[in-house]
Amino acid sequence: SDLGSIPSASTEIHYPPRMAMALRVFGALIAMVGVVLAVMPTLVHDPGPAVDTYAAIERRVWWGALTGLGVMLVVRTQLKPWKVTLAHFVLWIVAGFLLARVIGLVLDGWDSGMQWVWTIVEVVIVALAVLYLRIKRATTSASDSDSASASDSDSAST
Repeated sequence: SDLGSIPSASTEIHYPPRMAMALRVFGALIAMVGVVLAVMPTLVHDPGPAVDTYAAIERRVWWGALTGLGVMLVVRTQLKPWKVTLAHFVLWIVAGFLLARVIGLVLDGWDSGMQWVWTIVEVVIVALAVLYLRIKRATTSASDSDSASASDSDSAST
């Protein structure tokens, strides 16, 4: 690849290695803080006892977003293609919600039916995001191998 070329909108643009490592370390720290706060949400703010199990679990769930954002920074170290980055964002934020919700179900109780509905919704969203990313990777790999084959045949004919 030519260093002077301008990448197209569909190419992957990676951060420099030091920046990628810094993002990964920062992401890991954010994810750990998110997990700690999902387990102990009253460390930051204690609004008093929750009125019911649903409210107790919901206190934890929002810290899952922090966990998911941290994991995304560890896993995804490039911005483009944008659709893949957006799919990673949805995947990891919702997976963070799901992790915090499961922590809440374990620590606060299983008796909230609406929490189970949200759990199922989040599992479906995570599954759809994973499916999209796998399809995207398969089509990208296939197009990369097709273009590599085409360039090999072009160079062989010259």
